[in-house]
Amino acid sequence: MSLENISSTLFTASCGGVMELIIDNARKKLMKILALIASIFFGALIYLQSQSIIAINSDILQFLLGHSIRFISNSTSSTLGSIGLLLTGGLSAGLLLRFTKG
Repeated sequence: MSLENISSTLFTASCGGVMELIIDNARKKLMKILALIASIFFGALIYLQSQSIIAINSDILQFLLGHSIRFISNSTSSTLGSIGLLLTGGLSAGLLLRFTKG
């Protein structure tokens, strides 16, 4: 292995690591924002139900939440699989491992 090959390999690995760090940080921030919005929404629903302003059928709500979470997890895993085929090098491996690790 020549010096040119080592430098290009190190550059590819370092760029993949930096991109993984940026994507992971953005994903964490996005998930925190979505969790905050969901908690405010469900808190408002519980408050409105306690004040007898609205009536919530908990069976239907549980059914809808279960199906929406299942849909999101299935679409995320299929999207990551298709992205993994398009990306090459250390970035794709790091990205897929980070998403599957949580």
